[in-house]
Amino acid sequence: MFCKIRQFVILRDPNGVLMNRKEKLQTALSYSSTSAPKREGQTSVDVKTVKNENKYQSVAEFYAGKSVFITGGTGFLGKAFIEKLLYSCKDIEKIYILAREKKGSSIEERVNQLSHHIIFTRLKKEKPEALKKIIPISGDITLPNLGIKPEDEKTLTDKVSVVIHSAATVRFDEPLKVALNINVEGTRKVLELSKRMKKIESFVHVSTAFSNIDRPIIDEKVYPSPRPLAEAYQLAEKFGFDKRPDMKSLCNRPNTYTFTKAIAEAVVAENRAHVPAVIVRPSCVTAMIDEPMVGWVDNWFGMTALLVAISEGSYNSLLCEPRFTFDIIPVDYITNLTIVAAAKGRKPNEVAVYNCTSSDTNPITFGEIIDLFVAESVRLGHPRYPVPKYTTNKYYNELNFFIRNALPSKIGDLILRVRGKPPKHEKLLARLYDIRDNTEYFTTNTWTMRTREARKLASTLSPEDREQFKYTVSEIHWPDYIPLCAQGAKRHLKWRS
Repeated sequence: MFCKIRQFVILRDPNGVLMNRKEKLQTALSYSSTSAPKREGQTSVDVKTVKNENKYQSVAEFYAGKSVFITGGTGFLGKAFIEKLLYSCKDIEKIYILAREKKGSSIEERVNQLSHHIIFTRLKKEKPEALKKIIPISGDITLPNLGIKPEDEKTLTDKVSVVIHSAATVRFDEPLKVALNINVEGTRKVLELSKRMKKIESFVHVSTAFSNIDRPIIDEKVYPSPRPLAEAYQLAEKFGFDKRPDMKSLCNRPNTYTFTKAIAEAVVAENRAHVPAVIVRPSCVTAMIDEPMVGWVDNWFGMTALLVAISEGSYNSLLCEPRFTFDIIPVDYITNLTIVAAAKGRKPNEVAVYNCTSSDTNPITFGEIIDLFVAESVRLGHPRYPVPKYTTNKYYNELNFFIRNALPSKIGDLILRVRGKPPKHEKLLARLYDIRDNTEYFTTNTWTMRTREARKLASTLSPEDREQFKYTVSEIHWPDYIPLCAQGAKRHLKWRS
């Protein structure tokens, strides 16, 4: 019987003293780079190089000396991106934002107005000079070549390293032709510009977790486009500007927003060429949970509008399943994941996708959200109204809404007209119809949105970066957070009953 004996080499220094582990490594590297004969094509190893390669680069260090181009910079998400980059990445070079000139105000005036927004209070107090790094670029997402002047394009292609594309129409009832032009063609044009950038390191497309809600479980990958682009434009011509496409035409999606966002993701995957591309998919965007301003929200879209309407007693019945999970995410978590993904989330041979959602690791039901929000609205001094009756019967809900809401409003306005006074319920009723129609599909269905890749990315961060760019949803305590949403609506949206 034979035994295979391994050889062990005991390394000693020239004086015969046993070496420690570090000395052995240095000696071995030195031997491989100097003493040992090199094979053809072999390169020497430098100890300093090994150390540098193993050194952790923080998120702020990645952005140091780099310039970022942001579309949608004046929107809810865009303002949060700008503030966080300027505050937490102090050595960032410039932030270029695409801005339309509006009647009566130049883009310089618009940027000046932007810098006076309440979200930049922390920056103005602690790092006022940072606001000078915001550089406006005149343009429009709907125009050829984004409407950017040649001299501005040269600036962008010479200097920009990171692109964050968040410009979009978020209106659920947008005519298909308009939604395609902004959400799909706009994305393609920003991507084409990114291809011409000499220093491009990362292109981040901010999509939505609801782009693929034709399936119950949504993984972090790019799904096939629901329709070829040519077919989508044929549909747009068919429905025009007045007729709303049905779900079958939109491939089992409830609105043109989710449909065009799904197509845009495929456009990024198919046309990125050499550009390292990342897709970040937030679910329902809600108020800020942490920094720079707890509870901050700046629009009445989506969940905020619905919760306020419920708290004000505007709905006597609601088409929903209160036991279903409803996926919401604070705006600053989206900001942090997007900034981290641009710096550390790129993949060499594919589009990296990160779902920024809560249903996978920290689910909360729609009924729980309503109860917490309504309780806080009462604590804030709003009258207590009966919680609406929940139903999954669409016809019952339609009849109840007409009897309790539409009919009294129409009668009231008729009486006002007879008395020679202007109607005052018409706009409110239209708003209630709008909120109801845009949210019903989401309150009667539920999805699981996987976040394995987003959590894996978080695990690669240093403790300091995990704290600085927090997006770990499992740490959210909903009974503490949902009341902040009500407080934010009251403070920032001037919510009054």
